[in-house]
Amino acid sequence: MEKATAEGQRRFDVVRDEIRRIHDELSEVVADEIDRDRENAVMLRASGELDKIKDKWAQRTFRLAVFALVKSGKSSLVNALLGDQYLELYS
Repeated sequence: MEKATAEGQRRFDVVRDEIRRIHDELSEVVADEIDRDRENAVMLRASGELDKIKDKWAQRTFRLAVFALVKSGKSSLVNALLGDQYLELYS
C-alpha cells in the first residue's frame, strides 16, 4: 500500500502544482485588466473569487460525494483515490 500512497501523493502534487500555476497566471491577467480599468466590476469580482479559491486551496481540504448503488465499489474507489484503506470494505 506504501507504493500506492507514494504514487497517489506524487500525482496529487503534480495536479496541485498545475492548479497553482493556472491560478497564478489567471490572477496576473485579472490584475492587468484591473490596472487598465479600475472600474471593471467583472474583473474586480473575479479577483475576489480567485482570492477565495487560493484561500480554500491553502486549507488543503475538500468535500467529495460519491453516489452509487449498494455494493458497487464506492469504498474501494475512495480508498484507491486516497491511496490507503480509510473506509471499511464489505463483501
